[in-house]
Amino acid sequence: MKNSHTTQKVLSRVLRGDLNFQELKSYGFAVHHVDGLWNFPEYSGSPISVSIADVLNGFRALQFDKARCTEWAQFVLAASGYYDLSELEREPLGDDCLEALWDLCRGDFIPMHNLLRELTDRD
Repeated sequence: MKNSHTTQKVLSRVLRGDLNFQELKSYGFAVHHVDGLWNFPEYSGSPISVSIADVLNGFRALQFDKARCTEWAQFVLAASGYYDLSELEREPLGDDCLEALWDLCRGDFIPMHNLLRELTDRD
């Protein structure tokens, strides 16, 4: 991508589930996912801070498409050079949210209403 502002905007859209990671190619940012292996182009910008709201927006946007939701969770966790999860980890429900992302990566699909209930009911 041409500048880091555009890159961050587009990567934020992927994080929130507004854009499929495969569409990054049209922005000049080719990410490849083949047989469970990820290949990411070099990214020289600052990683995007991820909040629980970002992740919940992604869950919400993709909740009715199990395959895409699973692939999205795998992308978010694999793209450590693009996303900074430390803010998420510091949030009160951050560990639970990360655990849900890992569950989704393994194909353990969680309906949105169950996920929200699970995250808000935990003490």
